[in-house]
Amino acid sequence: MKITTLILIISLLFLGCGIKREDCEKNQTGEVVFNNNSQSGKTYDIIWDGVMIATVEPSKESKVFTYAANVPHKLVFRITNTKTNACTESTPILNQCQENTFSCSE
Repeated sequence: MKITTLILIISLLFLGCGIKREDCEKNQTGEVVFNNNSQSGKTYDIIWDGVMIATVEPSKESKVFTYAANVPHKLVFRITNTKTNACTESTPILNQCQENTFSCSE
């Protein structure tokens, strides 16, 4: 009985991975995470395609976001409560079906 339960759990885990892979292939998406590597202890707002999507404290990372892959996006790390960019604005292109990580260390 224990072996059957273990096999069922492992099968469900693999099935779940396949569904996620199929979704990203079908929808042409990638995942993205943002890291704050600030040396000055400043918090960053993450501006993605002109929208503030997260605020990340020093030495922390954002939650995982899903966006269109294989197209350029606009990324700005901005020091929270200011109009000052912490790093140079960039136009990253997400890799499809992969987790992409971007960081800033102003």
